[in-house]
Amino acid sequence: MTIKIIPPSLVAGVVMSSFHAEGTCTKPRTMTDISPPEASTTARMIFQALKQSSTEFKIAFIDNCADAAVTSCYDNTINTIFIRADKQYLLTEYSPRVEMLPIVLLYHELGHAKQYLDGAGERLVKEDSSATYTGGNQMSWKGGEKVAVPKRGKISQFNMHGYSMNLETNNMRLHEWPISRELGVPLRSKYTDICEA
Repeated sequence: MTIKIIPPSLVAGVVMSSFHAEGTCTKPRTMTDISPPEASTTARMIFQALKQSSTEFKIAFIDNCADAAVTSCYDNTINTIFIRADKQYLLTEYSPRVEMLPIVLLYHELGHAKQYLDGAGERLVKEDSSATYTGGNQMSWKGGEKVAVPKRGKISQFNMHGYSMNLETNNMRLHEWPISRELGVPLRSKYTDICEA
């Protein structure tokens, strides 16, 4: 088995090491808690790929944490999935807002682990950090006349927003959306259509 749940007694140390914040786990989890739903072939595929890998993937459930900077995420540098079990994640494009199922959130983060296992994770982040964009116009002087010139610059979602747009969109398209459809639950259209409660 190469998927391991970090015991509650060790979660605080891992959270402190990764986020420099305090966060604890009060409820032990078992493999049953992270097993893929029967109705989702996509979740079962992700689980099997990670389970059969020689890489050990760890999951840290955080039940108590006051620091908003500690989020549910996958840390590829230590192959650890962090899940804020003390938070509810709401899809903001619905009125009233609806909760993203915790199992969908878990498998979104496990999907990132699979992206890095497949080699896509590093490639997608690199594409985001090195690409340029042309968007909108800015006014500039040319030949003594004021003209509209296309804006050019670096795509920097990761630096500006803390995420890689290519990585997240790929993960939603290949993992999160199919799982949501297979489970018959609402899905978000864009990565940013979610908030913590």
